[in-house]
Amino acid sequence: MLLVLGFYLRSESLWQTVVVPPAIRADAGDYFTYAYNLYHHVIYSRDHRGLTEEGAAGGILPDAVRSPGYPLFLLLFMGGGTIPVILSHVLFSQVLISTLTVALAYGVYRRFLTFYWAAIAALLTVLS
Repeated sequence: MLLVLGFYLRSESLWQTVVVPPAIRADAGDYFTYAYNLYHHVIYSRDHRGLTEEGAAGGILPDAVRSPGYPLFLLLFMGGGTIPVILSHVLFSQVLISTLTVALAYGVYRRFLTFYWAAIAALLTVLS
């Protein structure tokens, strides 16, 4: 029941959030650009020109300003179509991963707490 509640709350948070354009900015924009450039241009760069026709001509220089962990995760979704479709897949995967943390939290809490206290701790994880 806690997993269902966790999934519901996370899904509603995702789908009911109004995002003011542009949808990708700041750090998220950098990470997305790294993944996009790595997938389409085979270069690890946060140069936003890679997202346009201008960048396809070349001149994108590699950099290492951001760590590669999250861009490599995003790389799993880069073949999924247009940027809005890719973003919806990424966001839904984050809902699933976040929901699984409820089960993980319960499993960890249950190792040293009673069922009742572990369930309360998992419920707090659901609500966080």
